[in-house]
Amino acid sequence: MIFHRLLAQDESYLIPTGPAGLVAIEALQVAVPPRAVPDGEEQRTTSHREQWALVALLKAAHAAEPSIFPMSIARSESPDFLAVSGAAGRALAVECTEATSREFQKELSRQAEEDLLAPARVRSHDDGYVGNAAELEWVGEVRAAIERKLKPTVWANAPAGSARWILLYDGTRAAIHVEDSFKAAVLADEFQAAHERMPELRLLALVSGRSSLPIGGSLSD
Repeated sequence: MIFHRLLAQDESYLIPTGPAGLVAIEALQVAVPPRAVPDGEEQRTTSHREQWALVALLKAAHAAEPSIFPMSIARSESPDFLAVSGAAGRALAVECTEATSREFQKELSRQAEEDLLAPARVRSHDDGYVGNAAELEWVGEVRAAIERKLKPTVWANAPAGSARWILLYDGTRAAIHVEDSFKAAVLADEFQAAHERMPELRLLALVSGRSSLPIGGSLSD
């Protein structure tokens, strides 16, 4: 199976059960273009990040909770993806967002433009954090990202009764300074708080370039 492209709006994609399901998930994997590219090359969009994050979640789900497959998934708008999951045909609504700050993203874009014009340099990861400053900054940006996705308008096209998943991409400056165990504990607490405000929420997952995928809630609930 050869795919490796962005899903089109309303395009339905089937992920079967068993080993074939993992092949189908991997076929959804897309390369996220660099922040800065020469004229004429493919530009990075939010769709690249969203599909990359979705694939990471689906791979983890395939290993941890195979009962949610087969799954038919389609790109949508408000929320980002709609899916029908498992033999019972459970409706899922998936919304992606990035936990970060505007200032940090501007800095990364500036660095990418510099590296496009000159050979890439080794950059220091000493961000000057003292004590638990990195953890506090990380928690604040994750909470802000979750808060944005609790608004009813975000889920305007979600089917009635569908389970809602929020998929966070960890784009924080503090991410590399915060332990995965801390992230998992925070995500569990944040899920409980968000679930009280939006009972349809069933999953809160965090995706980054690291191997673990902290989850609050349940893949199968």
